[in-house]
Amino acid sequence: ASFNSYLDSITATGGRTIALDAGLTTINGVTFTVDGTGTLPLDQFTSITQGGVDAQGGTYSLPNLTDVGGSGLAVSNGASLALPGVVTYDPIGADVSFSASGTSGAVASLLSLKNLTTIQSVTTDAYYGSLSITATSGGDIELPALSSISTASLLTAVSATADGSGSVLDLAGLLNYQTYGGALGATKQATVQLNPGLTNLGGVTLRLDGTGTIPSSQFDSIVAGGVDVEGGSYSLGNLT
Repeated sequence: ASFNSYLDSITATGGRTIALDAGLTTINGVTFTVDGTGTLPLDQFTSITQGGVDAQGGTYSLPNLTDVGGSGLAVSNGASLALPGVVTYDPIGADVSFSASGTSGAVASLLSLKNLTTIQSVTTDAYYGSLSITATSGGDIELPALSSISTASLLTAVSATADGSGSVLDLAGLLNYQTYGGALGATKQATVQLNPGLTNLGGVTLRLDGTGTIPSSQFDSIVAGGVDVEGGSYSLGNLT
């Protein structure tokens, strides 16, 4: 069964229990908010589109979920959200984010899409929009299999940044990054991990501040973007 809505929400926090028909596996336009204390059968869904999941605590693994197109994903307060079934992502012209923010004690908020390989604008009538991938305040986003970001054709901006001490963004598999009005950066002692084979950026501004860790010297081409240095000293000898 499926359900279609627009900018709706379902919240199971503070010990609240939400019961859903077990046959409901596809939902559109709904954002689920959870915190590890309530009861909500998120694992029954195979598709959550143009909505999202906001985990404000707790640990969630949703292996059945394979389609989150146009949805936002957020973790905070030491929450963990793993979506191993998601292989591709289409922003569908929405303004959304993948975010991991903060810690709970020594436990970092963790967003893991370990099998995501492609972020691509596919829906041909969904122009513009944006996807902001951001690890902040010690949060951790793991996208190790992501090899291609390709959204320039529909003018969709994809940015990938980490900000704040302990924040980590894993893009160790990324080989192609072609977007429109995007940004890539590690600031305030954060870390962005990149594949050494990523040498060309299209539609991306590289943001540096002298404190973050990002292999900026590997780039030999930055087209329709730029370099924004807010501090520190950099030698980009390969950039031509």
